[in-house]
Amino acid sequence: MMFNLKNSYRVFTCTIGPTDDVSLGSEHAIDFYVDGQLAKSCYFEGGDFPQDIEVNLNYQRQLKIETDGKLAIVNADFK
Repeated sequence: MMFNLKNSYRVFTCTIGPTDDVSLGSEHAIDFYVDGQLAKSCYFEGGDFPQDIEVNLNYQRQLKIETDGKLAIVNADFK
């Protein structure tokens, strides 16, 4: 997933958790890249509760989110 930020946002916030079909104990990652640089990595196991995440964007140009598709992102917001 790629977002063009147009140097307009300071921070990205969201809630992330494993989807219902994830096996208990299996590990899944999500990586956030800001202008091509890894800004944050988060790891979840099946059965984990959702977590609130904040990624510093520092008014950069682009946010890229990489995941294996086993994590759900909700309540996403750019500030």
